[in-house]
Amino acid sequence: MKWKKAISAKEKKLSKTPKIIDCTNCNFKCSLNFDEDYRIKLCSNFWTLEYNQQKDYILSCVTQAPVKRHVSEQVRKAKEFSKMYTFSLNSSEKVRVCKQFFLKTLAISHGPVDKAFEGFGNGIFINNDKGGKIPSKNKTPSDVICEIRSHIEKFPTTESHYCRATTKWKYLDPTLSIAKMYELYLEDCKSRELDSKYFICLTVYRNIFCKNYNLDFYKPKKDQCLQCETYKKLSKPQEEQIINNYENHIRRRDESFSAKQLDKERASNNNNFCSVTFDLQSVLQIPSSDVSSMYYSRKICTYNLTLYEAAAPQPCFLFFVDGT
Repeated sequence: MKWKKAISAKEKKLSKTPKIIDCTNCNFKCSLNFDEDYRIKLCSNFWTLEYNQQKDYILSCVTQAPVKRHVSEQVRKAKEFSKMYTFSLNSSEKVRVCKQFFLKTLAISHGPVDKAFEGFGNGIFINNDKGGKIPSKNKTPSDVICEIRSHIEKFPTTESHYCRATTKWKYLDPTLSIAKMYELYLEDCKSRELDSKYFICLTVYRNIFCKNYNLDFYKPKKDQCLQCETYKKLSKPQEEQIINNYENHIRRRDESFSAKQLDKERASNNNNFCSVTFDLQSVLQIPSSDVSSMYYSRKICTYNLTLYEAAAPQPCFLFFVDGT
């Protein structure tokens, strides 16, 4: 899966381009006076300005005057003011354009123009950008986030056994899950009789867990043959060397299994001969229990080396315990 790069608000502003418009039939012949390159330049310069500077630029290009005469009385409220839109040509001459050409060139709607005149005073725009000033009703309070983070950090973690030098991921108890941790969090809130605002939904808990921590749940993996898995992933193996290597690999596997079977039969028939196999099993975390208090306790990693005598009825186990 390819992840898309997040685009910042600043990058979105700078990527604004004029919208397509055809003013050949316009009374002001806007498209004839301003070519596409000049429109791109106007739009680019506009979006490099700060909020108040953008409003001042709009006020310098747009003039507003009361409507002198209404043609007829209509049901809707009559327009009180009329606006005249202009662009500067050659840095001095102001050329009048239609409303749509003005808005589409700057890649804005009529809203910013109305806002500019609402905050007009003493010849300039005197209001400030109020975006983000009103706190969101759906935003999780900071003290609730701290409480969730504190709960997540109560769970003991272990490092990756094989690739701890190349990864920052840490692992939690394999019997845990985000849903289970969320249930434990609610139980903890109930036991401490916290306020109702702390009883958040699973989605909020999951987002904080995934976005703020490099944590996963340890899942013991079985050993896989690298050569076999590589061959299976090839949809159509065409290289002769790959096919030959795989066939030789399978032949050696079959030969080793046959030799193992012969040694097993010999050990069963000859008391002076012993056939033994050994293997390091999956790493186990102890103690393992569904008691909630156990989830907050640090576990001990157990490395189980198994010795198996072919002729014996029961295998022999050796345990190596690493408490680090």
